[in-house]
Amino acid sequence: MDDLITEEELANRIGVSRGVLREFRTKELGAPEDGFWLRIKRVIHYTKQGAQSVLEHVKSGLAQDMTPNDKKLLEGPLEEIVTFIRGGFGNRQIVEAKRKNNELINVRVHDSSNFRLRLINGEPMRFPATKEKYGWVLKGRPPRQPGKW
Repeated sequence: MDDLITEEELANRIGVSRGVLREFRTKELGAPEDGFWLRIKRVIHYTKQGAQSVLEHVKSGLAQDMTPNDKKLLEGPLEEIVTFIRGGFGNRQIVEAKRKNNELINVRVHDSSNFRLRLINGEPMRFPATKEKYGWVLKGRPPRQPGKW
């Protein structure tokens, strides 16, 4: 059961609407007994086979081989530990952070007021961020006090 992915999450990862997935599911994937998808408490879940066939359908005009990027896309969102660089913008829901490859990114957070360059113990403030369709988002809870998780 852990290799299932919800229709909403799959649509988010691939970058299409749920309507496109729903249409493809009804036309091409058949009934739940075929093994491509199943319904659990009013939520549609795709199996690995179903998710791969959906990805191939979305890529329809492109190369049909599974690339490493496609495999990453189906396995889960890219989560990375980033280092806080700068906050205090006019928009309090954005902080600037540095990835491991020294690329500067903007990360959406709930409130940037508790982010600091250093934690209370002197270490740089690091936090997990996830790459989503429209940018990077804080994964997990924000700092509870200035410089303190």
